[in-house]
Amino acid sequence: MTFSELALALGGFTGIVLALRSRGGGGPGLPRPLLVTLLMIVFGAAIIPVICVAVLNFCADPSVAWRIGSLLLVATAVVWFGAVVPQMERTREPSSGPGWFGVFIYCISAANGLAQTVNVFGVFPAHEFAILFAGLTWYFASGAVAFSRTLIFEEAE
Repeated sequence: MTFSELALALGGFTGIVLALRSRGGGGPGLPRPLLVTLLMIVFGAAIIPVICVAVLNFCADPSVAWRIGSLLLVATAVVWFGAVVPQMERTREPSSGPGWFGVFIYCISAANGLAQTVNVFGVFPAHEFAILFAGLTWYFASGAVAFSRTLIFEEAE
């Protein structure tokens, strides 16, 4: 099973959860930042590997494909940190911080962004695919975390 197939499955399950929640008042609506995060992850994880395969078909040098994939991961991370994280922080109660798990997610995401940025510039040519693969794996793992949040989300009263 490829990353694209896993991402589409994640998107499908998310859609099912949202439909069941909205049907007959089955639960509260999800916060917009969580929905945007899920959409970014699902579409990013589905599209980035396909773009890499397309580049592989048209380019003789595989490192170009891996570096383009890393560039796309960096771009989505910049959008997420620039647009979604501030929304998450605005909707959070002032007395509560992101918690240890939120800080962990932010730190790993920042480290992944740094690794992908280094990969874009080809600093470690022997490991370009491995760095991209690790980044896509983290991308999908963070999507699984966001999906699990849809299952347990309860609106604050």
